[in-house]
Amino acid sequence: MTIDFNTDVRKIDSVYIWSKTHGFAGVLNQFKKESKIVSITPDTLFFKFDVNAVKYVPVKSNINIHYSLGYDTLEGMKITPDSIKIIGPATLLSHIDAIETKVLKLDDVNKPFSETIDLRTDSINPKIIIKTKTVSIGALVEKFTEGTLNIPIEVIHVPRNKTLNYFPKSMNVSFYTSLNAFNTISVDDFKVVCDYKAINKDSKYLEPELVKIPGNVKTTRLHQQKIEFIIIE
Repeated sequence: MTIDFNTDVRKIDSVYIWSKTHGFAGVLNQFKKESKIVSITPDTLFFKFDVNAVKYVPVKSNINIHYSLGYDTLEGMKITPDSIKIIGPATLLSHIDAIETKVLKLDDVNKPFSETIDLRTDSINPKIIIKTKTVSIGALVEKFTEGTLNIPIEVIHVPRNKTLNYFPKSMNVSFYTSLNAFNTISVDDFKVVCDYKAINKDSKYLEPELVKIPGNVKTTRLHQQKIEFIIIE
């Protein structure tokens, strides 16, 4: 049976409604004259429509990478494209916040790599159009090393009417970085502070915090977690 949406239905909000009362003539015209329509069941049909919308959602990697000993990446993995366009009914798109890649496992990685991987779209409603089916995932993998620098400690927010004496005045900070970046890192790239405002009546030590770290460092570690202090009134 053919239903003509120009003549046979009524629109209420986002729903088109065909009823036997309103659309009977359209049905009758599709039969030969000698045919007689006895009944129509159901007597009402509902057609729900939504406006097609466009949405960009991020690609979420589903990758497990194990680097060879002494190798890592500073920049992390890059996904190209990192977001994709999906088209479909707005009500369906509202439930999609990201699209995952299929599982990829790489072992003993010790050099730059680039892999093409499929997206997981099987569970997505077929009414949603996804033209991008694959993405490229890669990383710049380099040889890594650890270094240690002695960084001065600065105490901040000390009241003007008080003098604070603390020990030690500096501490060792270890950092993990690429071999290529190692010689570019200096003491001035780090900053360790203790906040006077964190002291209360039960405080016995100041707690150092690393507040400045160079961008070409992967991880850091403070060699000391407690700083002794004396407040002089």
